[in-house]
Amino acid sequence: MLVVVKLYVCWGTFQTIRPGGHPCHTAHKALRDAGYEPEVIRVHGLGIGPIKWMTEGRRGVKELTGQPVVPVLITDDGEAINESKRIAEWAQAHPAGRQGPAGCDRINPDAGPGGGIRRVGANRHLIVCLSSQTSREMCKVPRLR
Repeated sequence: MLVVVKLYVCWGTFQTIRPGGHPCHTAHKALRDAGYEPEVIRVHGLGIGPIKWMTEGRRGVKELTGQPVVPVLITDDGEAINESKRIAEWAQAHPAGRQGPAGCDRINPDAGPGGGIRRVGANRHLIVCLSSQTSREMCKVPRLR
C-alpha cells in the first residue's frame, strides 16, 4: 500500500549550517528514514521572525495550521502536524510499509505483536487493535490534532 504524505517546506529540504540543522531538512530526513517518499511542497517566503513575507503557499499553510510556519506534514489521513520534532516523532511511530492485522491501517507499536490501528466513523475515532487474536480487545481513542 502506497502511503501518500505531503510535506510543506520553505525553500527546500537542504541542510544548512544552522545549529541543530534546518527544520525542513530535519523533517524531510525523518520521513525518508521512516520509508516515506513525501510529496514536497515549497511555500517560499518567510513565516517567522520580525519580517513576514506571505506567499500564496504560506497563506495555505496558515489555513491548515493557523500559522504560516513550516515544516508542516499532512498525513495520509489528513492530519496536519507542524514542527520538525513532532514530524520526526510521528515518522518514527508510523514507519511506511508496515501493516497491522487484517482490517487495521497500520501497526500500533505500543500494542505488541499483531497490534494495529484502524480509523472508523464520522468522528474520525481510532480503533486500537491490541492483538491479532480472534477475540482481540479493542478500545476507542479520539483522534488527536
